[in-house]
Amino acid sequence: MNEPNSGRNRDSAVFLPAGSITLALRGESTCGIMFEVQDGPEEFPTKNVRLGKVVLEPKMERHVSLVAGNTGSLLRSLFKADEQLQTAVEEYIQSWNLVYQRTGQLYQARRVDSVPLDGRRVRRYRETIIERVSILDAEEFYENLAQFLPPRAAADLAVPPHHVTLYTLHCPEEPEPERLGISITSEREWQERVVRQIHPEELEVESE
Repeated sequence: MNEPNSGRNRDSAVFLPAGSITLALRGESTCGIMFEVQDGPEEFPTKNVRLGKVVLEPKMERHVSLVAGNTGSLLRSLFKADEQLQTAVEEYIQSWNLVYQRTGQLYQARRVDSVPLDGRRVRRYRETIIERVSILDAEEFYENLAQFLPPRAAADLAVPPHHVTLYTLHCPEEPEPERLGISITSEREWQERVVRQIHPEELEVESE
C-alpha cells in the first residue's frame, strides 16, 4: 500500500499512544476501525470557509478510518460467528502505537443521495473538503490485522484512502449534522466522489 507523500518532515508527525485506535460497532451489520485525529504542529480549522459559492462548516468530530465499508461488514459478520476473534482484533488494534501525518493535500468531495423525507424521496446533497493523511507503518498494521482473519477474508481486506474530513456543507434536514461525511471507504469511491484537488488559497475564511 502506498501512502501519499506529504513532503513534510518528521517534526510534523503526530504520535498517538496505544489505545488510540478503536473498534466501533455500527448497528447489526457493520463496524469500523478508526482513530480520532488531534491538533499537532498545525491546528485544525475552527471557522467557516467559502469555496466558490458554497460555504462549508468545520467538522468538529474528526477521525481517520482504517477499516470501513464492505470490509467493516465482513469483519462484523466474522465477529458474530466468533466473539473471541473480535476480542483478539480489539486487543491488537489497541496495542498499536500510531503515527500519522497531515499531508496538506486538500480535495473537494461530493455525494448526492435519494433519501425519504415526509413520505417522499428527496435528493440529499453533501459536499466536504478532506485532507489526505499519511500513516507510518500502515502496511505492517494491515498485514498483522490480516493474520487474525480466515485466508479468504484476509484477501478481501480493503485499505481505504486515509483522509480526514475538515469541512462539511450544512444540511438543515440532516438529523445528525456531525455525520455529514461523504464516506469514502475504497479507491473506487474515491474516484467516484472526489471532484478535484484544491489549493488552500481557494478557501476564503468567513468573518465572524
